[in-house]
Amino acid sequence: MSSAVAFVVGGTLGTVVHYVATSMSRAPQRMVLAANVAASALYGVVAAMGAHYAGGWNTPWAAALLGFAGAAAPFTALGLQASATTGPGRVRTIVLGIGANVLAGAAAAVLGYLSLRFGVTLYRKLR
Repeated sequence: MSSAVAFVVGGTLGTVVHYVATSMSRAPQRMVLAANVAASALYGVVAAMGAHYAGGWNTPWAAALLGFAGAAAPFTALGLQASATTGPGRVRTIVLGIGANVLAGAAAAVLGYLSLRFGVTLYRKLR
C-alpha cells in the first residue's frame, strides 16, 4: 500500500472517530481537548519515528498515523468551540480553552517524541 492511500485511509478513520466522539459527548469542549492532546502525542511519536527509524516518515504506517491524527483532532475545532461559546463574560472561557489546548498539546507532543526517541518510560522498571 502506498503512503498516499494509507494517509487517506487513516484520515477517513480519524474523521469517523472525531464525528462519533464529539456528537455523542455531553461536554464537547473536553472531548476536543482530549482529542487534541492525544493527537499531539501521536504527532510526537511519528516525529520520533521519522528522526530515528529507517524509512522514517516515508512509510505507510507513519502516513496512516498522521492522517488519523489530523482528522481525529483538527485544531480547527477550537475555532468552532470558541464561536459556539457566546455571551457576556465568555472571553475568559474561550481564552482558557484555547490556551489549554495549545499548551497541553505541545507538552503531549514533546512527551510523545521523547518516549519513542529516548526510551522514556512512565513506569518503574522491574529488575
